[in-house]
Amino acid sequence: MLAARVRRKSNSMRLWDLFLFVARVPFVGSANSPWEGELTALGTIELPTTGRLFAPDHPPQLWHVLHVKSRQEKALAGDLDRLGVNYFLPLVDKISNYNGRRCQVSIPLFPGYMFLQGGRDEAIQADRTKRLVRIIDVSNQDHLSWEFHNIRVALEQGAELAPHHLPQKGWKVSVRMGPFEGLQGIVEDRMSSNRLILQVNLLGQAVSMEVDGDLLEVLSRI
Repeated sequence: MLAARVRRKSNSMRLWDLFLFVARVPFVGSANSPWEGELTALGTIELPTTGRLFAPDHPPQLWHVLHVKSRQEKALAGDLDRLGVNYFLPLVDKISNYNGRRCQVSIPLFPGYMFLQGGRDEAIQADRTKRLVRIIDVSNQDHLSWEFHNIRVALEQGAELAPHHLPQKGWKVSVRMGPFEGLQGIVEDRMSSNRLILQVNLLGQAVSMEVDGDLLEVLSRI
């Protein structure tokens, strides 16, 4: 199951700020666990419940990319949550062995990075947590928002995302119908278009998901 965690500072957000959030059961155990996040023992606890934040129009806030120290993403998310700062942390669930038990571990979709929405003051608050390597300014806000929208749609519909190389060429496409209707991404080969690539260019990273190639509409060549 894929999930994304988000914190809303105000009651009004734009439509592309509509992110999935997940309520999870905290793991109580060894402080030496290699993961900052939650562990769920398989078969003992129901899967997390999901909800949605709705987004009326309002003046947009800027995105900042946070390069985070190793395995500090969820700890930073907790800090920002307590500070009331908007952030986006997409997570993917992984099965792992911990002390002889198979557990479900939520890990970042883009390890080492999370995304803050706000102004200079919010960025300074994040930096003061001492969990950052650096803050990366975003010059093309609209493009990053478009990339986040596509990732959010995929997460919301439960797509299985896998790491993928960043495409150098291909075709920009849109899903015409079905649960992923409106989702846009890249295919590298029009003759074998069952792998849709979602990218975050600023990070130089991408993920991909399986789709029915017959549902794709070509928008342009890249």
